[in-house]
Amino acid sequence: VVFHLIVVLVLCLLKTRKSTKGRITKMQPNMVIAMALGGLALCAGLILFIGIPSDGVCVARTLLLHLCFDFVYSILWGKIYRVYQIFKSVQKLKRVKILDRDVFRIA
Repeated sequence: VVFHLIVVLVLCLLKTRKSTKGRITKMQPNMVIAMALGGLALCAGLILFIGIPSDGVCVARTLLLHLCFDFVYSILWGKIYRVYQIFKSVQKLKRVKILDRDVFRIA
């Protein structure tokens, strides 16, 4: 969990630098940060495995882990959708602009 938290903080710092060149811009920084936060919540959900199990803890554990996994997976599908739209527009010789807002709406 601590390692994942450090990765999230580093990515947030790279994002705040607002670099227009380099790998972080090509990786779609808002998506990377959203995936890292989802992964952090997934790791934090493992804390629910500590202690005496009860009905409420079992439901919360299952719900949190599945929701976090679904969130991270939907971000990945959003990134794939963006790449698909870009390649589809190349075949039609059109220029297309897909904002992060549009991808988050789909994901």
